[in-house]
Amino acid sequence: MGRRENGNPAPDKPRRNITIRFGLSSAFSIIVILTSILTGISTYFVFRHMMRNDLGKRIKDVTSIGVQLLDADAHRTLVLKDQEATGVYLRMKKTLQNIRDCDADLRFVYTMRRTEKGKYQFVVDAEEDTNEMSHIGDDYADASPVMEAVFEHPAGPSIETEFSTDKWGTWLSGYAPLMRGDTMEAILGVDISAARVIHYERLYLLIIAIISLITISVVILIGLAFSRSITRPMMLLEMDMARIRELKLDEDSRVASGFREIIRMKNSVENMKRGLRSFRKFVPADLVSQLIARDAEARFGGNKRILTLFFSDIADFTAISEKMSPEDLVTMLAMYFGGMSKTIQDNHGTIDKYIGDAIMAFWGAPVANENHAFEACTTALRCMEFLAAANREWTEMGLPAFNTRIGINTGDVIVGNIGYEDRLNYTVIGDNVNLASRLEGVNKFYGTSILISETTWLATREHVTARCVDIVAVKGKKIGFPIYELIGLKNTDNEEIRARMRAWDTAFGLYRHREWKKAEEMFESFVQQDPADKPAKLLAERCATYAENPPPQDWNGVIYLREK
Repeated sequence: MGRRENGNPAPDKPRRNITIRFGLSSAFSIIVILTSILTGISTYFVFRHMMRNDLGKRIKDVTSIGVQLLDADAHRTLVLKDQEATGVYLRMKKTLQNIRDCDADLRFVYTMRRTEKGKYQFVVDAEEDTNEMSHIGDDYADASPVMEAVFEHPAGPSIETEFSTDKWGTWLSGYAPLMRGDTMEAILGVDISAARVIHYERLYLLIIAIISLITISVVILIGLAFSRSITRPMMLLEMDMARIRELKLDEDSRVASGFREIIRMKNSVENMKRGLRSFRKFVPADLVSQLIARDAEARFGGNKRILTLFFSDIADFTAISEKMSPEDLVTMLAMYFGGMSKTIQDNHGTIDKYIGDAIMAFWGAPVANENHAFEACTTALRCMEFLAAANREWTEMGLPAFNTRIGINTGDVIVGNIGYEDRLNYTVIGDNVNLASRLEGVNKFYGTSILISETTWLATREHVTARCVDIVAVKGKKIGFPIYELIGLKNTDNEEIRARMRAWDTAFGLYRHREWKKAEEMFESFVQQDPADKPAKLLAERCATYAENPPPQDWNGVIYLREK
């Protein structure tokens, strides 16, 4: 590892990664190409050796037989050019021509002797053209080592090891000693054309090249298909892992492969998804998604943020549960929690925990959301819609109905991983959490279903319809605050609802200004319109009481509740 001048280690350079498909295909192709090249070269040289060896054997056979046809004594008499017209010369020339004509590739056949001065001279030449033929006594200056060796050690025919090229072409030469007793008279030289051999060698090399190219192409295609059979399921697994990173766990892997290791990887991924699906039921999915996206690990600690808290509880659940079998109760709770939880999660809520039949949730964390108060109110209304539909179904099944009460509050809380290093719970704590829980319980006193705090109302009043039902100080609090019953969304209001809300605001304003009779009359009109309107009934009764026994002059409208 390199180091900077100040002694700190230099950062490692990022490594360039390649895809498995490219790596496999490249490796496969390189192996095939190298194998084809080496096989082609080896085959070519084997063929070349066989062809040249066969050519050498032909020369050896020709020289071995041809030298037996020559008369060494007669040959010894040929020393002058004038003798080329003699019968001895012509007979010997004819013999050489017969030797030459026995093989179509034989071109030059001749005899040659070495003088006492070490010069090499032609004697008889089978060539017919007098302008090209060698004559008796013509010097030959290009004697090869093989030719010289035959003159020095006349043990038998010898063949050149390499082709020679001149203006007449490319040749392979062979020599056999012409013996007169124990004395060497001359040598028989034979030059055979190598053109056909070279042609065959080149043709064979071309064939090898074509076959190699075809083989390489076919094998590379097979290699690509083979690598695809490996990389495609791995790419699908990679895509599946990317979905897992986003906690998209509901889609099964569509990976098929004949490789056992890949199937094992698929099974491992499926097992991990099943585990994460179970894990997701216990922790906020958005939190885990954020941790995965940031490559971060959950750590102990929290921070202060403004969130909206949500508590729901089933009214009279204890009495209901006593009248049901455990099986039916568990089934109903599963459907209830399933519908409520889906509604919360579909509206970007984070379910903190289930407490018996209660649900605690919050908005605005772990994913920041500026509209958390409005989304919490919208969720509460949709939960009521779900419950109304579920109750109709349960009633038809002969099961009791669930009536849910919801409390919502917006305010500062501590949100984060609470617990200790080895066991954490992503949750919220703080006084505003308790207040949301208290509001859920206050519904029982006012006969309402959804109560929201003033902070929630102020954050959502442009979009939701709600009425202030009282100013309360819940148990444990000395300072009172307005509480609001959530009615619906402004974009779904009709004129009747809007008129009713204006009338309610007027009645509550009269109540706050101590105009008891007028306020009582207006609240009574609400009760007459809807006998189930418990907040109107409570306020009407309170106005009647205050009309007879007015509160003190410092009365601020706060009602102190002693029950949760």
